[in-house]
Amino acid sequence: MNFKYGPPNLNSESTWKEFSVALARKVMTLSHGFKNDEVKDESLKEALILTQHVWDKQQKDLVQESIQTAIKECNPDEEDRAADYLQDNTEHNPTDMKREEVLTKAIQNGWERYPEPTDEELGYGSEPPITLDEMHSKAHKQHIKLHS
Repeated sequence: MNFKYGPPNLNSESTWKEFSVALARKVMTLSHGFKNDEVKDESLKEALILTQHVWDKQQKDLVQESIQTAIKECNPDEEDRAADYLQDNTEHNPTDMKREEVLTKAIQNGWERYPEPTDEELGYGSEPPITLDEMHSKAHKQHIKLHS
């Protein structure tokens, strides 16, 4: 998409930091409230596009960093979990893959080395063991009891 105003020299290989700087410039353009509606509309469109590019690039960088860390640090049990994940959740057959390829494909398809435990795994069932309101009420009753 070519824009009439604003010359960002960005392309698909630009880093998310470069996109962030360009996004900040667009937001500044918008915040100054130019009277020319065409400039405002175009700046808003560019800001939305740049925002999406920043998010996409950040996600891509996080995945690459996660892959590199996994390749360096994963133990055999984690590699087995990654292979099981691939076998259960994708069309990939991990038996013919090298270690690095298994980890890479698993992470690209959503496997996490340290997934957050579910409520069931934490023993909560379907809701937390105590709400903030219940906690406050209990503490207030104890406070009243102590000072009575």
